[in-house]
Amino acid sequence: MIKYYFKTAWRNTWKNSQFTVWGILGLSLGMAVLITILIYINREHSYDRWNEQLSRVYRINTESEWGNNYELTSFSPPALGWYMQEHLPEVDLSTAFREMGEVLVKIEDEPFYEHQAIVADSNFFKIFSYPFRYGNIDFALSRPDQVVLSRATAEKWFGPADPTGKTVEINKKTYTVSGVFEKPGPSHLDIHMCLSTSFDQNNWNARVLTHYVLLKPNANLQQLRHKAEEAFVYNFALGQQANPYIKHTKQEASETTIFSAETASKWLAEFMGIKNIHLHLESVASIHLSPMTFGWSDSPANHPVLDFEKGNHVPVLIFSIIGTLVLLLAAINYANIAIAIENTQAKNTGIRKVVGASKSQIIWQSLTSSFFQVSIALIAALVFSYFIIRYLNKKMALELEFWNNIAQTTNWQLVGQLILTGLVVTLASGLYPAFIATRFKSVRLLSGELQNGQRGRGIRNTLVVFQFVVALVFIISLVVVRSQLDFMKNNDPGFDTEQVLRIDAERVDMDFFANLDEHHALMNTLRAMPEIKTLGTSHFYPGKPSHSIQPAAFGRTSDTLSVRANWVGLGYFETLGIDMAQGRTFSEAFARDTANAAIINQTAALRMGLTQPVGEQISALGMEYRIIGVAQDVHLSGYQQAIEPELYVIGTLPGMTGGRRQLLIRFQDGFAAQRSLEKIKTLWRDIEKSGPMRYAWLQDDFAKLIDKYEKLNHLVTLLSIISMIIAAMGIFAISAFLTQKRIKEIGIRKVLGASVSSIVAMLSTDFVRLVLIATVIASPIGWWAMSKWLEDFAYRIEMEWWIFALAGSVAIVVALLTVSWQAIRAAMANPVDSLRDE
Repeated sequence: MIKYYFKTAWRNTWKNSQFTVWGILGLSLGMAVLITILIYINREHSYDRWNEQLSRVYRINTESEWGNNYELTSFSPPALGWYMQEHLPEVDLSTAFREMGEVLVKIEDEPFYEHQAIVADSNFFKIFSYPFRYGNIDFALSRPDQVVLSRATAEKWFGPADPTGKTVEINKKTYTVSGVFEKPGPSHLDIHMCLSTSFDQNNWNARVLTHYVLLKPNANLQQLRHKAEEAFVYNFALGQQANPYIKHTKQEASETTIFSAETASKWLAEFMGIKNIHLHLESVASIHLSPMTFGWSDSPANHPVLDFEKGNHVPVLIFSIIGTLVLLLAAINYANIAIAIENTQAKNTGIRKVVGASKSQIIWQSLTSSFFQVSIALIAALVFSYFIIRYLNKKMALELEFWNNIAQTTNWQLVGQLILTGLVVTLASGLYPAFIATRFKSVRLLSGELQNGQRGRGIRNTLVVFQFVVALVFIISLVVVRSQLDFMKNNDPGFDTEQVLRIDAERVDMDFFANLDEHHALMNTLRAMPEIKTLGTSHFYPGKPSHSIQPAAFGRTSDTLSVRANWVGLGYFETLGIDMAQGRTFSEAFARDTANAAIINQTAALRMGLTQPVGEQISALGMEYRIIGVAQDVHLSGYQQAIEPELYVIGTLPGMTGGRRQLLIRFQDGFAAQRSLEKIKTLWRDIEKSGPMRYAWLQDDFAKLIDKYEKLNHLVTLLSIISMIIAAMGIFAISAFLTQKRIKEIGIRKVLGASVSSIVAMLSTDFVRLVLIATVIASPIGWWAMSKWLEDFAYRIEMEWWIFALAGSVAIVVALLTVSWQAIRAAMANPVDSLRDE
């Protein structure tokens, strides 16, 4: 019987191929989108789940209030993890690491810079148990001056051979490669090298390390957190009391005896102003999607080791909804066609019922046909999704893959999801046609009542409208995203980044102190080059806005204002083309400019309530400054954040991190830029011996701020095209079916004198009406969704009526082109062919 069902399914599929091919193709596209999104969602949910042991690993976070500042951070004192391992029975192991930032590597006298490096203690790979390709995981970090590399880094440096035992110079210190690890799955820690170290197990003062603990099975998390918090508060207070660098305001602070966590809390609140100190244990498996804290306050781009994407659960939720909608779109398209085909098979079904076929047999035949076609669609979907994944990996810098040879769990998870999806689509699309076929008596089926195309018209039209609503929402989203992207690209940011080269001099070995300006040989040589128009130096720049938020006092009443501080040199404003609204820029003609002069922006002047701030005093960064100018407001942070008060100064205090280590060079023109770049590299090699010149074009730096919106535009474009194709396929198949049902009517109309255009209009009007209804429904949905998205931008476009008119026009044109082809072919056919059997 099963063999008969499949033979019949194949026969019906082939017989109605002019309809089924469009249903299968549309379904395969929808399933391809779903497969791609499932792979993405599975990857997002697989962070730090590639080893069963990781379910018992927790990150230690600390929370406190210090004056008016609230802090929740992933940093804790070096002694905390060791104490928990040695004194709390719930803890099996602990480890700590510190991010290194950019490091200078030298192999065989060839220097280069690398990122994503950490220093960690000997337990790191015992807790994060990456599979080792070379070396022994138990001894990889057991000795000083050892380094463990990721497989990708090891192959880049040494080739595919085993590199253990080889030496490499990192930050002018020699390390021995002790292991090479594989990455079986994604993690919130994205490391490529790990250097061995040991941390001070008696230091409770400085919260500078990130700690993780591996708990024993069935450990009581709340009891452990309470005990660890008491130990942290008690020892932190003792450390603060004994710290010789902290000057207590009262003698009583040094004489008070701290004997418990309770007395420690009171002492910290009374004498240090630190209140509400708490310790939290955060499961590593939840950090990626729902992080409790983000560690650093500056740009995530400065910390590539850590997973800083705030709200990673949001795109997962959005993509889940998108995947469901697109699959539903395709399934509706397929079901619509299946219903139409079932109507054409009504007489066959009636004959089967007359000769004794039961309801269950008719249902099983319908489900078998549906299963057969869904299986074909699933195979085609795998092919389509392969190309979609390649496109997304290229355009959106993703790392999606069909099959992970290391983490097999995610592979079988996807297989299970695909089987479940196939069964659901089979049942959803097969049961309804079967229900239609079994609910009618044989007489009505044999009479041809179901073949006139009118039965089921209401639900068919509803499904077509729903298809176009989904497609129109995607088109509206595409137009809005594209318009906002164009606005951010074409709007004047207040500065000019074209033909400006940025040279990064952070962590180099040049013979100077804090600022590039003090390296006279370099600066004078550059100024003498005819290709160079202006030079400037700074600490922050467009694309890396200041994250140094400082309190500033001004006016006779010493009102305070939070400002973003930036340390700049002579020529900074001229090089970036930033105009002055009032006053002047820094100048060599005024000797005091390098000591106590400051420039603020228009927003700072507005917040200060000063219409003429030039000449006023402002106290910040531990110094008194005289305001010499007011710069025009500029979008250094892009368009997501509102422009904030800015303070620009030249002088820096000893020990502060305000060195001007970014060199900005404006060239005369593009030809001069390319011609002189090699000269500058040669000059750099002559002066800076330790490493290569790191540089970027400032235009590219600033463009990175909108890079994720470029990626979003690629994604929405792809979804809009696919959804419109699926909707067009559906309307094409339905129009073909309805045209075929009305072929005799068309023949009669032609005999009676109807023109081709009137017949085309007759066949197209209903579909245009449906698209117009879909536009009316989709417009408020698209407006609401994109209004929520635009709320993330401080500077954004206004959604005007033409966006929705354009989306509706595109849908109408697609519908007309799709339907008209069928209508014109039917209208131009010879009426004799359609009427000769009457």
